[in-house]
Amino acid sequence: MNAWKITALIVFIAGFTLVILGGVYNPYTDVVNLPQGGFRGIGFSMYEGETVTYHLSSLERFTVYIMNSTEFQKLMNNGTFNGSYYTQTGKIMNLQFRAPKEDVYYIVIANFNSQKGIEVDFAYRKGMSMPLFLGGSIIVAISVLILIVDLLSVKRVNRDKVCPECGRKVSGEWNYCPYCRHELRGDEK
Repeated sequence: MNAWKITALIVFIAGFTLVILGGVYNPYTDVVNLPQGGFRGIGFSMYEGETVTYHLSSLERFTVYIMNSTEFQKLMNNGTFNGSYYTQTGKIMNLQFRAPKEDVYYIVIANFNSQKGIEVDFAYRKGMSMPLFLGGSIIVAISVLILIVDLLSVKRVNRDKVCPECGRKVSGEWNYCPYCRHELRGDEK
């Protein structure tokens, strides 16, 4: 295998990985431990129109808020939960949030309903990450193009040719004629 093929293979694997991460497989799971009266915010950088699907479950009731970075900063500064895009209380939730504009959005999981600490199983999956998916697709296309160009050039180089000394067929990859030992590479100059 020559250097071009190895490079194309590495580029292909990198591009394919980006395609997978950007569009097919990007789940995240975590267990969120919350003391009584406590909350935790988890931020997501999202572009306009991007969608995130959340799955949350616990043995105890909990509350979920979704807010942008401005409202999250207000929450952290003065403790108020005003201005959230979404609020729900329960034990099991399947939510889907679509970003209205590019920003960092926070899902805030709060334990305001239980008299003890709780655990919340938290999983999310972002919708297709267009920059990763497109970038990976372009890289995959470039690697395939490199392989095609390399294969076409190998076919041209490997064509049988005739030794100028003895007239027998020889491979384009050979440096010397195996029949008369004539140097074949010197004929290309």
